[in-house]
Amino acid sequence: MNKPEVDIIVPVYNYGRFLDGCLQSVADQTFGNFSVIVIDNASTDDTEEIATAWCARDQRIRYVRNDSNIGSSKSCIKAYRMGAAPYAMFLAADDQLLPTFLEKTAHGLDANPDCSFAYSLCSRLVDERPVFGQNLFLPLLPTGPHNILNYLAFTNWIYPSFSLVRRAAQGKSGVFDIYETAKPEMLLQGLGDHFMWVNLSKTGNAYVVNERLGRYRIHGDSETSKFRKGRRDIVELTFLNDYIFRYETDFGLVPRLLSKANSMGRLATNFGVVRMALEMAHSDKFREVVEPVKREFLEALRQVLSDFRYDVAESDPMGSRKMDSIEHIRLLDEYLAAGDPAILKRFD
Repeated sequence: MNKPEVDIIVPVYNYGRFLDGCLQSVADQTFGNFSVIVIDNASTDDTEEIATAWCARDQRIRYVRNDSNIGSSKSCIKAYRMGAAPYAMFLAADDQLLPTFLEKTAHGLDANPDCSFAYSLCSRLVDERPVFGQNLFLPLLPTGPHNILNYLAFTNWIYPSFSLVRRAAQGKSGVFDIYETAKPEMLLQGLGDHFMWVNLSKTGNAYVVNERLGRYRIHGDSETSKFRKGRRDIVELTFLNDYIFRYETDFGLVPRLLSKANSMGRLATNFGVVRMALEMAHSDKFREVVEPVKREFLEALRQVLSDFRYDVAESDPMGSRKMDSIEHIRLLDEYLAAGDPAILKRFD
């Protein structure tokens, strides 16, 4: 048997009812040079029975059971260190891949050694029925390599289940170090994947596959549903924005300023990112910091606002949502054309 090119890590805890469909979607891949580690966090349902049945009929699949529930992040790191393939991915046991996912992401990384990871878009799976769109903001980027750090300063649209990581890049970025060295209260409980993409983007581009090659399951027990309760997502995204802004040796000034505009203008207040960015450019406190890259910063903001769309079906009224209001974006265009600070007085 050839050495696998991809390690597929499937963390699972009491998701036996979904695991069979997940592993079937892996077995159906048109790219077959992979290994699978199903890492079980001491499930009490039929997870072990289902996983061992798959191991018996497919030698690429391995089942590992933890003695106790050590948490999803630690479980993923444990399984990751069991493999050695050049590429790795973390596939949630309740999600499913479309047949060409591995073929298109692996070939994209093969052809673009400057890319540290690859990802595809996905649809939602609601009551076993695929629903168009991811129901969140994402940048419309054509298939190919892209620097996406400016976009990640605003939000995360990339699911680990539909992403392939270059193992060498993961090591360079030290993505996992924080989980083993930081105090528990400092860890990103729900934004670990966003943290990973931000750090991987320091080391290389992302290879974007502008196709829906995965199905992300929506149900009440999902980690995403739990995370969004109580607006924990807002708290931790603010933490992540602060992280980007703070580490000036790791991130360029433009993404750092975009992160600050997002945390202050979109998360903490209703000012909007355009008004906050222009205030930063002219305030006594920020002007000296912004001035060297002011034009680049504001043009990057304009590009981000142009590329982000709310990813739902065209018939869905939510499709008209923007990162900032149409009026604010128009005022930014005026400022870029004339550079007149008096425009700041026209924000409501």
